Amino acid sequence: MDKLKRPALYLLIVLAMALGTAVPGYGKGIKSHMDRFTNPDQCMSCHSGYGVIGTALLQRAREAMCFECHGDEGTGKRKNRARTNIKAVLEKVSAHPVVDTSHLHRTYEKLPEEDSSLERHVACQDCHKVHITSDEEPTKGAKGYIPGAVRGSIGDGPRRGLRKKQAEIEYEICYLCHSDSANRPSDSRNIAVEFNPLNASFHPVESTGKNKSVPSLKLGLNENSRIGCISCHDNDDRSGPSGPHGSDNEHILVARYRTYDGAEHTSAYEICYLCHRRSSILGDESFNLHRRHIVVEETACYTCHVSHGSELNIGLIEFNVDVVDPPGSGGPITYVPGGGNKPKCYLNCHGTDHTVDGIDGKAWPW
Repeated sequence: MDKLKRPALYLLIVLAMALGTAVPGYGKGIKSHMDRFTNPDQCMSCHSGYGVIGTALLQRAREAMCFECHGDEGTGKRKNRARTNIKAVLEKVSAHPVVDTSHLHRTYEKLPEEDSSLERHVACQDCHKVHITSDEEPTKGAKGYIPGAVRGSIGDGPRRGLRKKQAEIEYEICYLCHSDSANRPSDSRNIAVEFNPLNASFHPVESTGKNKSVPSLKLGLNENSRIGCISCHDNDDRSGPSGPHGSDNEHILVARYRTYDGAEHTSAYEICYLCHRRSSILGDESFNLHRRHIVVEETACYTCHVSHGSELNIGLIEFNVDVVDPPGSGGPITYVPGGGNKPKCYLNCHGTDHTVDGIDGKAWPW
């Protein structure tokens, strides 16, 4: 920037500080970066007359500036100023790679990404509008994305979604990177496809669920309840800062979820039991052979269920093909709902054949 223009911008910053009392929420207990009580230096906390070239006159690079307060790197009066140490959470076992990839952020980038050759990244600015974010609304002002009526995986034609200047619902922010992005990794699923309300079943993120009989739901939840992405993807330390920054559980999960077979325990499927009563599941209230599968056969929830949604089957039923094979008699792996919680599966699991005629040579129990 021309040096002659820097003093002028400096004066604008000083003027903005002088007008701090006009900032929405000032003096009303809404803690934001522009609240003089929370942040006495206001604009000058981050900006200076001669800031880092290539930035909005920031005193340090973008994320480094955030970590001055939201981390353990700060110096002097800024050290640990904020009550949330986000940098420590971003260093957990599973986390959004802000530290490693935020330098790839572009101010005028268009998300979901349309260029498959560009490297993926995540930066604080992707989810937080730093000037207006607050304790009550940490993602206020962030951009969002609504998928189109036609949803599919990468390669199925042009996307028909709507980019929003401001997201209104949490999942619209997540869809910026985890839905129709052209540079989404090949082993990464399009979550907008999985949560599609037209699917046979889905966890109620975009819409209330289709199953109007879920006896296992805990008190406070019912068949018309909605959940958000951070209901499952959140900091595993409940006393720490909330949000999908990082967790010591795989996939930034708020609680543990074992995806391989083994003995049933509250800790094995902790995340499932946050919403579903363990006593109900093991009491066969939803499915007559739940206990047989989970306790006796030690079959993991993940062997039979997906977490987001199933395009074909009710009850989030989709079989893990790393464990489940087609039936010995031939034909594809198939799930037939049946009535009264008495479905039939045509497959081979742990050497046990489930066919049209019966299970491992014995007639079906129903």
